[in-house]
Amino acid sequence: MGAKPIRTLLRVCTLLLKKTYVSQSAIAADYDRISVGYDTHFSAHAKAHSDALIACVEDLPQKARILDLACGTGALLATWAERYPEAELIGIDQSAGMLREASKRCPTAQLLHGEMEERLAQLPDNSLDIVSCAWAIGYVKPKRLTRLVYRKLKQGGLFLILENKRDTWLQIRNAAFRVAMEYPHALMALMDLHLNLPKNAHSLQRLLQCCGFAEICNGEGAEALPFANGRAVLEWSLQTGVSAGFDQAMAPTMRDACDTAFIQFIERDLKPDGLKIEHRYAWAKGVKP
Repeated sequence: MGAKPIRTLLRVCTLLLKKTYVSQSAIAADYDRISVGYDTHFSAHAKAHSDALIACVEDLPQKARILDLACGTGALLATWAERYPEAELIGIDQSAGMLREASKRCPTAQLLHGEMEERLAQLPDNSLDIVSCAWAIGYVKPKRLTRLVYRKLKQGGLFLILENKRDTWLQIRNAAFRVAMEYPHALMALMDLHLNLPKNAHSLQRLLQCCGFAEICNGEGAEALPFANGRAVLEWSLQTGVSAGFDQAMAPTMRDACDTAFIQFIERDLKPDGLKIEHRYAWAKGVKP
């Protein structure tokens, strides 16, 4: 093992021992920063996947009570509103900036600011027809959240999950890891997001089963996104939430050097096959018996 990997390992061990992780408030601050342009950069790409998830719901009462966890700018809430205009819609998000955008898109929805588990816990048990959670379960402990969702759903209620697979954006994560190897002294905190992501659709099925859900259906997919160059990959990552929190993990004084190294690593790895980043995701729907 070379000197750089050893220094990186020692730095990571030090941060682990000190329990120095990127805070939820830091992640929320990143989403505040990108909220105005989020729909242009990410929602437009993700809409087809979230719409397909909602389309698998059948025979829902028109006046259903629907909660979207980590609702962001209200993309899923808007689709729920189109399909069920008489439904009572609730959105929870810890980013005030995201909720401001959601209020413009879904003015009739009740929007709750705060950490999604805390806000969900405040709702009455057995009170919801549907809970949806897209691109967010990795920010919490999935099993703990799913058990809480189960409590809040009515009998026959649905929990819908749409999430990045653990190996998604792999090229971006590999480049970020190599930046940390290049500048271990710049690493100020750790993130465990990818550890909470599902390995595949079967992982989501097991999660729902162990928390009491039945009649589970699931699936997964992938989509390659093309980019003109490494800087385009970096800028897209910073505007979509893909790097939410990771930017906060590096020392601000090293940001320019880290960004330059990231661009170089991305272009070195991807140019032989074209600059394409693969988005891999999984989904699942479970029913509370």
